[in-house]
Amino acid sequence: MCQYARTGTCSNRRQISNAVLERKVLGGLEEHLLHPDEIAAVVKHYYRRRSELQKRDRQAESTQRNKVDQLTAKIDRLVTVIADDGGRIPELLTALHAARA
Repeated sequence: MCQYARTGTCSNRRQISNAVLERKVLGGLEEHLLHPDEIAAVVKHYYRRRSELQKRDRQAESTQRNKVDQLTAKIDRLVTVIADDGGRIPELLTALHAARA
C-alpha cells in the first residue's frame, strides 16, 4: 500500500511486492523496447540524425574553406602589390596615416 492510501488520500488499497513490480516493469520494457520494429525505428532515427549532422558539418566546412580561400586571395593580392610597388610603401604609409588623422 502506498503512502497516500495509508493517509486516506487514495482509496486504492491494493498491494504488490517489489519482485512482482520489477518483473512487470522489466517485462513491459522488454516487450516494447526490444521489439524488432522498435529497434528498427531507433536505428532508422539514428542514421537519419547522423546524416543531418554530417550534412551540417560539410556545409560548415565548406563555409570555412571559402573564407580561407578569400583571405588567401587577399594576402596574395597584397603580396603582389608589395612586390610590384615596394618602393612606394613609405608613400602609401604616409597616405594611410594622413587618412587616419
